[in-house]
Amino acid sequence: MNFTKLQGAGNDFILVEAGEISRDWSPMAVAICDRHFGIGADGLLLLLPSDSADFQMQIFNADGSEAEACGNGLRCLVKYIVDTGLVDSETQEISVETAAGIRKARIYRATGKPAKIQIGMGEPKFRAEDIPVVIETEKGSTVDIKPILSHRLVIEGRELLLNFVSMGNPHAIYFCQHPVSDFPLSQLGPEVEQHKMFPNRTNCCPEICNAKLHRSELLNLETKTLKLKIREIKIYNTQVYRITSLSLQDTSQCRGFRPIVCTKLCPTS
Repeated sequence: MNFTKLQGAGNDFILVEAGEISRDWSPMAVAICDRHFGIGADGLLLLLPSDSADFQMQIFNADGSEAEACGNGLRCLVKYIVDTGLVDSETQEISVETAAGIRKARIYRATGKPAKIQIGMGEPKFRAEDIPVVIETEKGSTVDIKPILSHRLVIEGRELLLNFVSMGNPHAIYFCQHPVSDFPLSQLGPEVEQHKMFPNRTNCCPEICNAKLHRSELLNLETKTLKLKIREIKIYNTQVYRITSLSLQDTSQCRGFRPIVCTKLCPTS
């Protein structure tokens, strides 16, 4: 089996042109993503034909679970498509079918080569049924709040005020007032991921953010993400969109936080 290794913002993948190949890709992802006995990667990308878009992407995490979408994975897939000549050299836009829907990528070239790839990640979703997340009251009934902000969850005696959003896959985000490096993410993250309130688990569990929103529409972020019990990842493009969308829903959470990294508030990768 031929493969290509790619990375986007430090988020690395193994890409396979699956075509009509029929395999059980979940255990394959576990084996080849292993950093000691396999190739080593955060995930497995499958490039497939599509009836509704130019191409189709299927993505498996290193633990074998299938993800709905991934911004860095999409950029890597599109770069591979362009570099290998699967589209015309003048192509400016490519549509990719994912489990979260069709995503469009715009290609910007410099001296004839792709210099930047912009991914449209779609609109953030905040409704409980769209994330999905099940919130129970003390009497056991469910509530549907739009958006769900600062939901109290106690994990191992520690209170977390979680914010929920979906960019095609479910995410829980916690805003903190201390350096994210001090947060025990590897300890508490898996407990949040597997909590019964997430019927589909959380794809990143949770994302820890130290942020500050400025009038100049720049969002300063210090982030830390646990990707499905695999390893802590530096940054995801979808992570920026999610935290930004939540910050705009409730800017009170972003007051007084220490600025670390700047990124423009625009849907680009």
